[in-house]
Amino acid sequence: EAQVENNQKYNCSINVDCRSKLWQKKHGHQACYPYTTGQKSGTDLIIVFIQKKHLMLASKLQTIRLLNGLRLLNLERINGYNKALGLMNADAGAGLQNISLQMLLSNFVRDSIFFSSTLENIVLIEGGKMPYGIKVDQQLYQSIRDLQALFSNMEHHSILSCCENCENSIQSAYNAVLSKTELAYDPRIIIKNQQAELKKAQELISRLQQELGKAKGVVVDLYNQPGLKLGS
Repeated sequence: EAQVENNQKYNCSINVDCRSKLWQKKHGHQACYPYTTGQKSGTDLIIVFIQKKHLMLASKLQTIRLLNGLRLLNLERINGYNKALGLMNADAGAGLQNISLQMLLSNFVRDSIFFSSTLENIVLIEGGKMPYGIKVDQQLYQSIRDLQALFSNMEHHSILSCCENCENSIQSAYNAVLSKTELAYDPRIIIKNQQAELKKAQELISRLQQELGKAKGVVVDLYNQPGLKLGS
């Protein structure tokens, strides 16, 4: 015991005598480490490091799933609005009446091409693989399927209502993504900016729906509507 007491000024973790079974039985395990009591051992630190790394990886994977979901939603928006433009172009008699909507949808397609390209680049930076090698957030996956169903049933008379439903769905999806705590800071800022532009599109479609409801058969010029601007 005298030998052990003399060793208290040292770090006893490197002293074999201090770690004898007799000493541990009498004084307890922590008595062998007088200067390390309350501190984490090397094993504990490794465990904490692994846990933090696992959380970071899980957060990054969720960010990639969310970005993938928004990208695919924008692609469905592009496909749906291109289909709507095709339906309007096929109806030559109603071409003049649809001119405002055609101009709007052409701008929306352009915007979504830019948005999806931006999201793709962020996914690649985050370490994801494009285009379809990574899982999508389950909630966004359902939104994608809903958009596919919406546009698959679209006919000429339902184009505007489909566009309105599409914009509402897109806004809901962006709100859902921004509510996720796992989303990293830089992607969050970009997604907020995209949502702001998409909000303008939602307002334009809603305004057109109202104007056409007031004056059927009259060409509506949204370029001259106060308080609204086309495109981004």
